[in-house]
Amino acid sequence: MYSPTAATEMLHQARDGQPTPASRSMSAHNCDAHDLEEMRRHCASVLDEIMSFIGHLVRLSPHSSKWARSVGPEWDRDVFKPVIINYLRGLKGRENDLGIKHYASSISAGRKHFIRRYFEAAKGIAQVQSYVEQGLPVLYRKMDERELILMGK
Repeated sequence: MYSPTAATEMLHQARDGQPTPASRSMSAHNCDAHDLEEMRRHCASVLDEIMSFIGHLVRLSPHSSKWARSVGPEWDRDVFKPVIINYLRGLKGRENDLGIKHYASSISAGRKHFIRRYFEAAKGIAQVQSYVEQGLPVLYRKMDERELILMGK
């Protein structure tokens, strides 16, 4: 079941033009709708990158019709599971490194919230990794349900 997240609420104003409670709390954290939209775009691009990688594996693998549908012990034994997991670990490390790299410059420029996009993306990648560890059908189901951090959940 989909419920509006705090991030979604922050983008919307009440009908009378007054900020919602969530948007007021967001401004208290020095973040505005533009920064939130930047974070969403960044997370969406990371998800596109992940799905492109998985899509290439599925298209180029001769037995993808079997392993792409595997879950449980069958998926645990498949050679593509560690390939995808290692890719996600590297991607998560990249996002964490970018967040750390920009930390000092963001604080000195007064945009501490700017780095949130990298750490949110890393958190979203970790979530995707947990679903991939169970099998690609689990990831696809969560995507259909829009339950991913990288999708704005």
